Amino acid sequence: MANTSTGGSDRPDLPDLARGAIKTWNRVQKLTLRPQARAEDWSLLALRGAGAGRRVVLRLRRNVGPDLAVKMRPALGLRAYAEQVIAHRRFARLLDRSSCARAPALAGFHPLARLIAVEFVEGDLALDRVVASRHSPDRGLTVLADACRWVEGVGRVVPSRTRQWDGRLGRLRLKEVRERAPDLAGDAMPARLLGALERQLERRTGTRVEVRLVHGDFHLRNLIFGQDKTVWGLDFDRLRKAPQEYDLARVVTHFLLLAGPVEESEMQGWLERDMSRVLSASGLETDRGLLDLFMGMDTIVLWGDLARQGDRAGPGAKHRYARARALAQVMVNRLS
Repeated sequence: MANTSTGGSDRPDLPDLARGAIKTWNRVQKLTLRPQARAEDWSLLALRGAGAGRRVVLRLRRNVGPDLAVKMRPALGLRAYAEQVIAHRRFARLLDRSSCARAPALAGFHPLARLIAVEFVEGDLALDRVVASRHSPDRGLTVLADACRWVEGVGRVVPSRTRQWDGRLGRLRLKEVRERAPDLAGDAMPARLLGALERQLERRTGTRVEVRLVHGDFHLRNLIFGQDKTVWGLDFDRLRKAPQEYDLARVVTHFLLLAGPVEESEMQGWLERDMSRVLSASGLETDRGLLDLFMGMDTIVLWGDLARQGDRAGPGAKHRYARARALAQVMVNRLS
């Protein structure tokens, strides 16, 4: 890799945040007397979020050692950043002992710039596999079962403890859900689902649950199937202590909005029949009541995201919206 830097100014094809990340990376490399990267060594992987949540992810190709995925989230608070780095390192080391659930190793970080670098993982994105299997339901279920197998693999190596459910996690999540509900103000269904969720939270208070460190944002864009059949989780910004159903609910809900049935009766049948097949194939044991609770919350969150995107939601948005409404109705029935 070259020792001279052109920074990000020679890449007008990249957004401003990406060019800023490249300049910051090379500045840090120069200060630490390490080789700087050429402009052509970088490619954009993702640009997500808005405002304080805006972040960019870039791939850095290297001549020596594995390629890196470099992420910068400039508006992230220093304490939150430090907690994220520590949790990611611990989580990745724990998953080194798993045969089916892995996390990319932390390769470097810079607190002042809010940069994190991890080893780049080659493979197929779970989202792409689900989209490609829309006309083959069994193939789609296989992808979902593999995603659930990642959750099961985490459960085998990450320590857990059983504690009394005080509802705090649920209330915090419900607060996030309410923030998305205004995007669905023209539909009465979200309000009905919110009411069912609040009542279910009260019923669960005092019950015993098993909690551990979980991904926190486990959807199909954050899962890669490696070339050696290893399943890799990505993007550990929201690691937190929660029941495994927290991760499971997000990936199942995301799958259903992309490839699930459109009609309410068929959605109910899927949850009763195909969900059992998926859990059986993955070897994952779960609390279905707790899974329904978190799935109800994720339904509103993902439905709200879809509504907020409007015309930018792309092809298939009409069907995803219909699936979200059907799933919301089913969740109201299951939680009542």
